[in-house]
Amino acid sequence: MHVAVAGLGWWGRQICAALADSDVVRVVAAHDPQVELSGAGIDVRLVETFDELLADPNVDGIVLATPHSLHDAQVKAAAAAGKHVFCEKPLSLTAQGARASLAACRENGVTLGVGHERRYEPGLERIARMAADGTLGTIVSMDANFSHDKFKAMDRDNWRLRKADAPAGNMTALGIHLTDLFISLAGPVETVYARSARRVFEPPLEDSLSVVLGFHSGLTATFTCLSTVPFYGRITVMGEHAWAELRDYSNVDVDEPAILTVRTADGDRDETALDSAETVRMNIEAWARAAFGQDSYRFTEEELVGNIDVLEAITLSAERGAPVAISELAGGAHA
Repeated sequence: MHVAVAGLGWWGRQICAALADSDVVRVVAAHDPQVELSGAGIDVRLVETFDELLADPNVDGIVLATPHSLHDAQVKAAAAAGKHVFCEKPLSLTAQGARASLAACRENGVTLGVGHERRYEPGLERIARMAADGTLGTIVSMDANFSHDKFKAMDRDNWRLRKADAPAGNMTALGIHLTDLFISLAGPVETVYARSARRVFEPPLEDSLSVVLGFHSGLTATFTCLSTVPFYGRITVMGEHAWAELRDYSNVDVDEPAILTVRTADGDRDETALDSAETVRMNIEAWARAAFGQDSYRFTEEELVGNIDVLEAITLSAERGAPVAISELAGGAHA
């Protein structure tokens, strides 16, 4: 598949680098309004406007690594142009926006992918298999912490720190991965209670987020994301027959093993070091194969929109300081 990348900030460049050796996806063009057409350090053809990417007959798909508030309009525009769309997370900032984007792709016969590459991590794939094959038994609880300090040195005018693009602390940067994983394991969420705060950043920026999720099944999950501490990554799934915990020691852009620990009811404890994988490339290649009818894509529409339901509910709950039901959302699952 020939793709064009929209957005050449830190993550857009990570995507280009991840796809450099791909036999499935080739980056043939790119656009970023803040990147000069010459001297950008990107070994790909640069164009002046997003519309030029859409009009290029040599482009099969568009990869969006743009500010989050642009995703709704750009997904619809790409779909209308007949391009397959891979949108970096979050797909949208609202439940209505997510459903509209999915509808646009469906109506135009194009395939939508989303940048939840963490599902392709070896440790998390193992946990998913243990949940599916009954090794864990009934899942009783889930808990996670995904934190780093990459944003501390970031220019305070960067869009990643603007509430219009990144509400509820670093939910759109970090927490959105955790809610995607939780939903993939436990199904739809019913209620959300979130608290965001600032401990280090100057107002109005927030650097702390803690969330409690209540699932339709009755299960409860909790997670915390911090923006001003050294890297910390842990995901724990507690089951009736066993629990599994994955600990990461670096962010996705650093090649370092993770540790998966499994403890069963009979007392056995297994600890395995797992090498990192090219998860960004794996996700985009899986989307490309699905677009060409060669395979299915592991993310369902229900999971994709359900995750944005949760994002919007977390944003509202953090603002109100009170629980929010998914059914309250204008475009939510039960609206």
